[in-house]
Amino acid sequence: MDVQHAHSLGVLGGHAEAAAGFRVAIGRLQPGYHRDHGVYLAREAVAYAGAGEAEHAASLGMQALGIGADTLSARIFGELATLDCMLSARPAPAAADHFRAAFASAVLRPA
Repeated sequence: MDVQHAHSLGVLGGHAEAAAGFRVAIGRLQPGYHRDHGVYLAREAVAYAGAGEAEHAASLGMQALGIGADTLSARIFGELATLDCMLSARPAPAAADHFRAAFASAVLRPA
């Protein structure tokens, strides 16, 4: 499965399948594709959030946030903004609150 297929599955509601597809894509990335790794992690996190696995989504989101902070990637932050909204829409575990606070701090931090 390629990344576009995984992304389409997530958009169409196949969240578990999308998450698995992003995991495969991450495993196939060549070394040095740091930004793509962050984008795929963030998309995997969104897929897990859609599947109702908020804690796992938040954990992946934290990993992607670290890469986003290193690379200043708008694509990563865009995906993480989606994750932030999804995690705020329902009661979430402490890990989700931790991600949301870290994301808010990273986004609102002055340059």
